[in-house]
Amino acid sequence: PRSGYFSGKRYILAAAVLLIITGIYAFYTMYASRFTSAPLYGSYTQITRDPQLAFGPHLSPDGRFIAYTKFDGEHIHIFTQRVEGGTPMNLTGDSESNNFSPAFSPDGERIAFQSSRDGGGIFLMGATGESVRRLTDFGYHPSWSPDGNEIVFCTELVHNPNSRVGISELWIVNVNTGEPRKIYDGDAVHPQWSPNGRRIAYWAILSGEGQRDLYTIPATGGEPVKITDDVFVNWSPVWSPDGRYLYFSSDRAGTMSLWRVPISERTGKLRGDIELVPTPAQWSGSLSISGDGSVISYAVYHPERNIMKLGLDPATMMVTGAPVPVTRGSRVVARPVPSPDNEWLTYWTPQEGEDIYIMRSDGTDVRRLTNDQYKNRLPRWSNDGNYLVFYSNRGGNYNVWMIHRDGSGLRQLTDFATHSVYHPMFLPGDRHIVANSETGAFIVDLDLPISEREPAYLPPIDEKHLFVARSVSPDGKMLAGHKRQLDIWTSTGIAAYSLENEEYKILTDFGGASEFLNDNKHLLFISRDSLRVVNIETGSISDIYEFPSDWNAGQLSISRDNTTLYFNYGMDNADIWIMRKQ
Repeated sequence: PRSGYFSGKRYILAAAVLLIITGIYAFYTMYASRFTSAPLYGSYTQITRDPQLAFGPHLSPDGRFIAYTKFDGEHIHIFTQRVEGGTPMNLTGDSESNNFSPAFSPDGERIAFQSSRDGGGIFLMGATGESVRRLTDFGYHPSWSPDGNEIVFCTELVHNPNSRVGISELWIVNVNTGEPRKIYDGDAVHPQWSPNGRRIAYWAILSGEGQRDLYTIPATGGEPVKITDDVFVNWSPVWSPDGRYLYFSSDRAGTMSLWRVPISERTGKLRGDIELVPTPAQWSGSLSISGDGSVISYAVYHPERNIMKLGLDPATMMVTGAPVPVTRGSRVVARPVPSPDNEWLTYWTPQEGEDIYIMRSDGTDVRRLTNDQYKNRLPRWSNDGNYLVFYSNRGGNYNVWMIHRDGSGLRQLTDFATHSVYHPMFLPGDRHIVANSETGAFIVDLDLPISEREPAYLPPIDEKHLFVARSVSPDGKMLAGHKRQLDIWTSTGIAAYSLENEEYKILTDFGGASEFLNDNKHLLFISRDSLRVVNIETGSISDIYEFPSDWNAGQLSISRDNTTLYFNYGMDNADIWIMRKQ
């Protein structure tokens, strides 16, 4: 669905959180008989090597410079540096706003970018950061026309192809006059202008489907032409300079890697089979190509997520003892949730597909409950501990499914044709579920036949924010979650919703996912590298544990007796690489 898995200041890392299992060379050896390879590039160079996360690269037309985005711990800035090496230059260092998606102009003299400064929009600056000016007051992911007179952009910021919020339109703005015009009101993100200026490539999610597919559309507007049509995550399209190929990122072979497909630049139709473009990386995405096609830049992401548990005294709300690892190693284990008796944990992992697992709370006796081509995500236990509820695209669209803890009894709980569903959880009694979609949180009555289970939506928080439900109070009277901006997947604070009074209470202006304690009056949440507790009645906030700075802790859950906390921890690494033609 259009959902996310990181919140708070680390939502930017969602750009790469598809999370991997093996190196591309190992993969290529295994699948060589299944895919055609395009071994065009043979020299690989790592461009960035510092601890900050670097992503979203864009090469200058002559291939000598590269612009990219880097998170410095406080803000997101745009940097440039020579491809052959040298000191990175921060082009937006004088801004306290976040800046994304740099794109060199065809003559290499200017850079278009998106910024949150002064209310947001598309901006222009010189290639060394000078003479910043606003071009539009909205939009993301700019791409220049070949003649440099226009810029196409979309209306949703997307760093992670698995994380979408709503329908993104396509607009074009005249660089000289600043006059924008809409060319497509369907879904389209990461637009890229073709070399002859006639077509624009993009990727999208069709309404009612969970697929991420590639399209092209005439630059004047009109009917889109579909390039891919499969269950894989296909995104980040870029034209080859001669217009003969469309390069893109895809997990079509089990790990995120680079691909290309021959295409007619005039019609947008395919001219041949999809080919693998091998890279010596575990995860490769978000690519850019130099003007002569001799250099490709791409981002390499290698995350690590394990599970840690921590004791808690519910009477004093003080942490007890030292953290204890439940899992270790180079792996990605997402969103651990303890069973009601605290004997088991359930989790999901984007590795080896996206599947649901359970294991004992000490990390032993791992059992895989799903094993298929579908994306199965974010399991939660039923209140009786016998079942797990999760969301999956196994029916085409993302809907809610249920499975027995031994892997039997797989059953679909919702069958929405136009709603993509995420973060489901049971209300007490297990006869209702709370879940979320692009348009907010809702409740479904499971006593009704599946054909009659329509979502009963909660009201929005206000005209700019929806409510994302993440926790149910033990007495079933309240929901906790976070405020979500309408146009971007990011938390702007924690809120509680009374199911009795149908009223919201805003508790914080920071933080993300939260969990109720048994007194129904306190919420635990993680924010700014600290474990915190907020009193729902008074709004008072206390810090109860500070995480080590290198943990990148998140994904909090708590045992039913409130004595054990579970959370993900691990480090993210993201760097920019280039490869050159042989």
